[in-house]
Amino acid sequence: MALALNRSEWRRVWRVVPLYFFYAVLQTVPMTLGYLNWFSLRFLGRRLYRDHYQSDEALIRRQMAMSG
Repeated sequence: MALALNRSEWRRVWRVVPLYFFYAVLQTVPMTLGYLNWFSLRFLGRRLYRDHYQSDEALIRRQMAMSG
């Protein structure tokens, strides 16, 4: 695996670098929402955003109560 790039490869890579910044920033949105959901469920007993994977809120509350 080469760690150095020649001139033509650098030109191709630099076209993508600004897009990567926005991609990385946009990844913080779902992570922040997930952490806020976890903290609100833990401390307030309810979610800020309903998770479509686990719809049984009573089960989730019991699991959170047993874990801590």
